[in-house]
Amino acid sequence: MSTIVVIPAHNEARKIYTVVQGVIQRGFDVVVVDDGSSDNTSDEARRAGAVVLRHFINRGYGSALTTGNAWALQNQYDVIVHFDGDGQHNPDEIKNLANSIIREKVDVVIGSRFIKESVSPPVFRACPEYSEGGGLRGGSVPFIRKFLIKFAIIFTWIFSGIKLSDAHNG
Repeated sequence: MSTIVVIPAHNEARKIYTVVQGVIQRGFDVVVVDDGSSDNTSDEARRAGAVVLRHFINRGYGSALTTGNAWALQNQYDVIVHFDGDGQHNPDEIKNLANSIIREKVDVVIGSRFIKESVSPPVFRACPEYSEGGGLRGGSVPFIRKFLIKFAIIFTWIFSGIKLSDAHNG
């Protein structure tokens, strides 16, 4: 089964090269959707080896994911992994995530930046200690964003019955 990593990015020129290289070094194809960046995000992603799709204006995170997913499906990838362009996610976990989808025969697997060990399949083990590119280590997630994530977790649980540890993750 073929796996593609879709990375939406907006003004991530400083980190996108390292993120893309980390994914490619682990054997995965990468498509970066540059969502109207005003810096060199597209150039750096291309230089790192990614296929780059570009929105000429910022259309938002969801639109960037939609563009990347459509491209992946057109190119007949079996597994699509969403990955942040700012270094918050550990590329070593992509294989675990993709394998969980294949092994458990599920359509969606949701990872969490806040769980150190696997809870149960098909949830993959996230790695908050991952420091390359910043991520959660060193308090790089602003307080207001942490608050909004907690609110989204509660909202999701109340209205869907699904208990998440990270309601906004890749």
